[in-house]
Amino acid sequence: MFTLTMEFSTIEELLVAANSIAGTSQSMTIDPPIPIVTPPIIDNCLSVETLPNVQEVIATNNQAAPEVDAEGTSWDDRIHAGTKTMSAKGIWKKKRGVESPVFDAIMAELQGVGINHSQLLDRIISEFAEGNLSVFTVGDVVTELGISSLNDASGNPEMIETIAERLGVE
Repeated sequence: MFTLTMEFSTIEELLVAANSIAGTSQSMTIDPPIPIVTPPIIDNCLSVETLPNVQEVIATNNQAAPEVDAEGTSWDDRIHAGTKTMSAKGIWKKKRGVESPVFDAIMAELQGVGINHSQLLDRIISEFAEGNLSVFTVGDVVTELGISSLNDASGNPEMIETIAERLGVE
């Protein structure tokens, strides 16, 4: 079995080729004949010149974006897509390249869930400065929680809350 694929610009070229392959000098016809259809000309269609400027449309859409998503979270340029678009569930789309611990910490901050890692460290330093907290106390809490340092809690809102409660800096 053989397969032959040919491309022609017109039906006439196809018929000439088919006649030569068939080895006949008789004329071949296609039944039923293929109608030649001319596409209709449509008034009021958009042309390249009449299309809106894409940047203007994006800017307009960004300004019209709601202030919060379905979960009540405000849009934040540190973790959300710059287009201010939402998922099908009505939640802000995540910015590309944002690591999960960073995303989780900022989300906790935006949703008002306790304190974030940076705030925890600031409160611990303040308590050190005032003499209300010792390095040994912090070390004991870190050991009890099975982590090697306070930095291990970064991006883990539950762990941060637990540390803050145990140290009395919530």
